[in-house]
Amino acid sequence: MKIKRHKKFQKNVKYFMKHFDWKAPFHILADGTVAKAALDNKVNLRDQLPKYFDNAVKLYTTPCCLVEAESLGPELYGAVQVLKTFLVYKCPHSEESISAAHCVKSMVGQKLAPQKSKSSNSEVPESPDVPAPSRSNDPIRFIPATQDHYLRKQLRQLPGTPLLYLNGPAPHFERPSLVTQEVAKDKSVKKLEVITYQKEILDRMKDEAFGDSPLPERKGTKKRKRAGPNPLSVKKSKKKKTVLTLIPGASTSQNIGNNNSPGGDRGVKKKRRRVRIPKHVKQELATFKRQQQQQQATPKAVE
Repeated sequence: MKIKRHKKFQKNVKYFMKHFDWKAPFHILADGTVAKAALDNKVNLRDQLPKYFDNAVKLYTTPCCLVEAESLGPELYGAVQVLKTFLVYKCPHSEESISAAHCVKSMVGQKLAPQKSKSSNSEVPESPDVPAPSRSNDPIRFIPATQDHYLRKQLRQLPGTPLLYLNGPAPHFERPSLVTQEVAKDKSVKKLEVITYQKEILDRMKDEAFGDSPLPERKGTKKRKRAGPNPLSVKKSKKKKTVLTLIPGASTSQNIGNNNSPGGDRGVKKKRRRVRIPKHVKQELATFKRQQQQQQATPKAVE
């Protein structure tokens, strides 16, 4: 048994246990088709199914399934012998037998009273890894096990009905159908709803706490204004440079007045550009100045 296959099997079983209250021991209702498939693939359902369910399992069949398998001739002789090892649950139409598909469909989807069924092996053998089946008088809910595709298609329309069949030698527990998933979703939503009497208690408590005055209206949350750009990430705008035009031969006041015209800037002076003189040039100028001073200090020779 592969681990991945066992995990998928357990996942689907736990889904039905959670949403539809399926409990152990699990009652499997088998027909002649699944018995024939088990015989062909050499699968012992009594040994394999408890390992997949990880719990106690009881295998059942009905008189209608036995009659139909016997009527199909010697080809299904082995399948009939396999069915006879299962517990026989007396269906309501035991006097006039019907087809196995109709019988299984009528037995599925309802809780039935337990019966003392007789078979060649009336007790399910206990496994050391599987807990013993319960002996209570709880109602029986059948899990149909069939290889009939048409019957499985009809049973998928019944909400909360699990399906079991053989995929080769491996038992396969079919995933929940869409109808079953919708019903399970509605059940989970109803569990979260407030019950009528609980709602009445809440309304009474509100009246005692707040009185008949209406509850204050909740103020709407203030909408945040759209923030401007980050000033640190915005490029600074460049200032326009103003040029002071000078009129040759004009005084300073006239130049300022000329620039106070509508086309110029008021009170803006031209920035003086500083000229940096190299150090060696300064030294040469200082030496030249000292020589001139010395020449002026010495008197001229009288001719």
